[in-house]
Amino acid sequence: MRIKRILIVLMLFVLLYLISVNTAIVFVHDDFTTEMNTDQEWNVFLDGEFLCETNNLRNVYTYHKDIDKGSVLVYETTLKNVGDYMFPAVFIKEHYCAYKVFLNDELIAEKYLEKDRRYIGLEQRVISLPKNYKDGRLTIELYAHSTARIVGLENVVIGDSIGLRNGFFRFHMVGSETSMLLIFFGAIYLFLTFLLTPKFSYMKQYIPLGLLSIELGLMIATRYELYFMLLDNSFSSFLYECTLFSILPLGIWSGYSMLGRDENLFTRRISIGIACAGVVLSLLRIGEWIVLPQVQMPFAILCTIMFIVLYYRVYRIFKQREMKKDNKVIVEALCICTFFMLIGFTFSGLRWLGWNRLTTMGDLLEVAVMCVGPMLFAYFLLLDFLFNISRVYAKSQEYDSLTRLAYEDGLTHIPNRARANRYLNLLERKKTDYCVISMDVNGLKKINDTYGHGKGDKLLKTFSKVLEKVYENHFYARIGGDEFLAVMEDASEAEVKENIRSLKTELDAINVLGEDPFSYSVAVGYAYRHETKDPSPHQTYLLADERMYDDKKQGREMNP
Repeated sequence: MRIKRILIVLMLFVLLYLISVNTAIVFVHDDFTTEMNTDQEWNVFLDGEFLCETNNLRNVYTYHKDIDKGSVLVYETTLKNVGDYMFPAVFIKEHYCAYKVFLNDELIAEKYLEKDRRYIGLEQRVISLPKNYKDGRLTIELYAHSTARIVGLENVVIGDSIGLRNGFFRFHMVGSETSMLLIFFGAIYLFLTFLLTPKFSYMKQYIPLGLLSIELGLMIATRYELYFMLLDNSFSSFLYECTLFSILPLGIWSGYSMLGRDENLFTRRISIGIACAGVVLSLLRIGEWIVLPQVQMPFAILCTIMFIVLYYRVYRIFKQREMKKDNKVIVEALCICTFFMLIGFTFSGLRWLGWNRLTTMGDLLEVAVMCVGPMLFAYFLLLDFLFNISRVYAKSQEYDSLTRLAYEDGLTHIPNRARANRYLNLLERKKTDYCVISMDVNGLKKINDTYGHGKGDKLLKTFSKVLEKVYENHFYARIGGDEFLAVMEDASEAEVKENIRSLKTELDAINVLGEDPFSYSVAVGYAYRHETKDPSPHQTYLLADERMYDDKKQGREMNP
């Protein structure tokens, strides 16, 4: 228990270190923030009518409510007091709009203006500017494609093209690292869980946790458009909304797998309803019948109810002291993750309601809060996984040890009678022919009486090594006392006789050395499956055993 606490503290220190280092990088390398739109005065028009004049684009949201699809928002500014750049460019971030960008009435970029386009999500793009950009008039026309509260520009940055891209990734470094960590770790966790589940059935309860880790990583990556230069805007928004909706069923499934079946009928019905609602929303989004802006408020209510149900169940289980020790770490991780995500969703909700006082520091805080919860979840999941691996390894060792005790002969360390019976039962299901060879080591009782049981044990051990050498590609076992068994599948009689000859030759070679005061010999009999009236392994063995005793009898007559 002390080691577990030490590991938790160390992982928290690592997490805080990563966050602090990445935050420092953002503020030390401020190429991305020096040319923010706060120094530019913007004139904003809605459907040809003057709306407002502002130096903060986010304030524009407070001047209009939901706008109709097809409305046009126009932003105009003069590029004064901007720096000299070798590769001048403008970075824009907009919501649910097709757009055109003009410099001095000259079109320099446009996108998503197709009439048959069904949906436009969030867009981030770096647009190159002509060399004569200074003191030019920059005009951005946005064509609303969805009915949503937030339609318009969120950010415009002027700077060097390469610097803008680098600055964007520095600003979202915490989110990038978190998303990659969650996706990679979730995939590995899921793979190992599927690998171990057939052997340890209880491992299947960790499957939803691996899926949830991947889902959180994809959600963070697409929420902040971290790979906007690699993924199409519409696909990225589609992926974000699908992963967002899938939080509901995956969250309920993860809670069920860790906390067990909910005995409270009311909360159980609520959980099932939330999970079904999440599945329905995901399917509707995949079919493009709905988009996030249309269901944002109902979805937020469902998430809040899910969090409340989760916390209530955890509180009730902890109070009744019914929590399994093995699941305690993961349940704590789920609670921490949902708490931080709830705060992050609150930030987004305030913006959706038109509260736009969030500055660059506020944006960074939102990213950090949204990432801290999933990152803590991943670290706790890793911690629990390490303990599970150690536990699985210990159980595997115990299982192997018990298997050896059950199916291995304690003296000779070759398969025993129980293992032979199991093999013969499996052999009965096959339709191929096989040969059962029955063997009996000669003189064991006499050697025990004359030289002691130590010499008798050596006789059996030495014979077992010879048997293992001759029949290494076939099944063999000690089935009791001085009796041994071998089975050769699809073997000709010549091959069977050759193996028997090799076995006796090896024993004769040991006798020639004369290291023991006794000699090694064996009586052998064999029979094929097709020779018996009832073609079963048991009947075949009885026939082989009968022939072995005939061989033993002949040996006595030759050596009275």
